[in-house]
Amino acid sequence: MSYGIGFAPDATSQLRDLEPLVQEMVLDALEALAANPPRPGKDSDIIRDFAHSHRGEVRVVFLRFVIDHPRRKVTLTGVVEVE
Repeated sequence: MSYGIGFAPDATSQLRDLEPLVQEMVLDALEALAANPPRPGKDSDIIRDFAHSHRGEVRVVFLRFVIDHPRRKVTLTGVVEVE
């Protein structure tokens, strides 16, 4: 059961600030969650993270999603990249 995807305005601008490869990684995470959302009744706020290398430094990207089960939608609401 897959859900639709959406982007909060803040998440859209945060996503644009990332390198294209990292943007793709974020979109992959969003698509994976939409393809396999948690069951209704579970927490609707989801935090995910992943690490990647940037010019020899390890960076971590934190993602916040909101699951709207009645509308069958996953919305990316925040993206933060830290060194």
